[in-house]
Formats: sequence, structure tokens, C-alpha cells
Amino acid sequence: MPAGFFNDKRMKMPETLSVAAQERLLHELRPGEELHWAGRPGKAELRHKALTYAFAVAWLALSLCMAWALAHIMGLAAWVLMLPVSLLCFVLDYFMRRRTRHMVYMVTNHRVVWLVLHQPQVHSLALRQNMVSGTVMRASGRGDIIFNADASGDAVDSFYNIPHVRKVVSLINDLSAGR
Repeated sequence: MPAGFFNDKRMKMPETLSVAAQERLLHELRPGEELHWAGRPGKAELRHKALTYAFAVAWLALSLCMAWALAHIMGLAAWVLMLPVSLLCFVLDYFMRRRTRHMVYMVTNHRVVWLVLHQPQVHSLALRQNMVSGTVMRASGRGDIIFNADASGDAVDSFYNIPHVRKVVSLINDLSAGR
């Protein structure tokens, strides 16, 4: 079986999860729940990182040129205003990536769960038919699963950049078929 999948009876966790993460997952299970899949978001692809940082560097260069031009008019105030704004792209990207670093997803026989390690909050959606509103598939077999919370079809949340996305969607659809 691929990494991230395991047999219900053995409860073997994915190797990518630390012992603390495995204990937290088991602790979050409700009475009568069985863990069918657990995984983490993968690292961003080099292409995505390159685009993000290329934009950030271009914005930094543009901001510094504007600050240089405005420095003749505004003096030091131009640098004080433009430099923090230009570094904002780097800072925002760092915090967005930091949040996903501690995220763990799990699928049980009753719900899909988003769990941030080292935080007490747990976000979950009860399994129901047609809860997967869409998927994004990448060439590597990784992808995103987009969920909707109710029959309105509004997208609520997603499992981002998980391995073997088709198998996870199939598992969710199989588990929710009887509901």
C-alpha cells in the first residue's frame, strides 16, 4: 500500500508522522471511530516556490526603485514606508508555509479532520454523500481535495497537496456511500 494508507485492523500509521503526531491522532478519535487514512500536506513544488519568490523579488526591486525615486522628494520617509511593504511578500509566504507544516489530515469512518499539531483546535466535517466538490490533480499524483459543508455546494476547506489524491477521494466516497 502507498505511504499514508494503512490497514484498519493494524492501525499502522504513516511513517511520515512523528510519534507525538501519531499519539495526537489516536487521542482525537471519538468512541466508535476507526482511522482509515492520515496524511500531511506535501511541500510546495519548486515551480510554485520559484513563482512566489520571483514575484517577491520583483516587488522588492520595484519598491526599492520607487523608494529611491521618492527619496529625492520625501527623504528618509520613502524608505521607511516602502521597505516594510516590499518585504511583506516574503513574510506572508513564510507564515502560510509554517501553518501547513504542522497540519495533519485524517479520514475516519465518521468524518474528515483537519488537525494542527501543538494546538487544541480540531476542525472536522461529518462524512456525507457528495461532500467532495472537486479535486486538483498534479502530475506527481499529489493533489488537493475540496470539500463542501452542506448541500449548497459552497467550498469550505481542502486537503492540500496530499499524496495519492485519487485513492483518498475514493476512500472518502466509499465511506460516505452508506450515509
